[in-house]
Amino acid sequence: MKKWMWLLVAAGIVAAPAWTFAKEKAAAGAKAELKEMTVVGTITKEEKTGKTGKAMTVYTLTDKDGAKVMLHAGKKADSAANPADFVGQNVTVVGQGEEKTSAKGKKMVLIEKITSIKKVE
Repeated sequence: MKKWMWLLVAAGIVAAPAWTFAKEKAAAGAKAELKEMTVVGTITKEEKTGKTGKAMTVYTLTDKDGAKVMLHAGKKADSAANPADFVGQNVTVVGQGEEKTSAKGKKMVLIEKITSIKKVE
């Protein structure tokens, strides 16, 4: 009887850290909630090579203070919300996004869902 009890205790000690690690990993992988954002600035286009070696186009909006906001164009960009149509122009972008901190500790703003882009006159 004591052997079984010690076996259960040992199994609990071994399984507890693995269960806690899995729970922490799941929480870390959860997406942050997107919040409504409006930013004003100039859109620029840049060609970069991704982690897989594939060429990709990156759109960023630079505001008057020099802060950069990454814009996600999506796979089928709507013509009213396609950053490619507004490259080099001063615009107002409305969408849903999030603020992130990179591995190097740098703050980043990413707009994932663009609702509208309007040229500022």
